[in-house]
Amino acid sequence: LIKAGADVDKANEDGYTPLFWTAYQGMVDATLALIEAGADVDKADKDGITPLMISVLQDNTDIVARLLDHEAVNPHRPLVGRDEVTACSLAVEMGAIESLELILGKIGTGGLPLKTLVWGAVDALQFESAAVLLEAADMGDL
Repeated sequence: LIKAGADVDKANEDGYTPLFWTAYQGMVDATLALIEAGADVDKADKDGITPLMISVLQDNTDIVARLLDHEAVNPHRPLVGRDEVTACSLAVEMGAIESLELILGKIGTGGLPLKTLVWGAVDALQFESAAVLLEAADMGDL
């Protein structure tokens, strides 16, 4: 479809693009092909969920890593109307430890206060996420 000239950013009524779907499904090769074809790597759906966020929610760490390496991805981007919800906070609250470690290694907390993220982890009963955050802070990585 890409070779035939398909619009790689065409979204459905919910705002889901082909990149969003491949990120959701964990389809690394298809995701990379769409990125190479010029897909908007930061295009959000109608709720403000980006391909990076959906990759975190699905714990597709290979795709999280590749998206974080792309300069056009805004890992600080919040959900529409919810400034405290970013890819980092989603990783914390979902207990997506590998994704959290990738995000922390690339951008730190993304501007969110460490205290907010730790309490979010505890509130979501994601104690391993809280431990990862506290360890990163203790090591001076945040």
